[in-house]
Amino acid sequence: MESIFKDFIVGNHLQLNEVVFVNINTFSSIFKGAKTYEEFIEIDNGKKGYKEFFDKCKDEGILN
Repeated sequence: MESIFKDFIVGNHLQLNEVVFVNINTFSSIFKGAKTYEEFIEIDNGKKGYKEFFDKCKDEGILN
């Protein structure tokens, strides 16, 4: 998981945008096993607030 989002990791946190950070262990626990954009979006289910971050990652070619 950390290798996928390595460009967004700051210390022990994943930077979702300019002001929002989440602990990398918490993020990894929530999205355990997800590898594709669709898998991340399915787990998020429009309720956890990560869609904008995953959209950005898809647009940048990090997720497919």
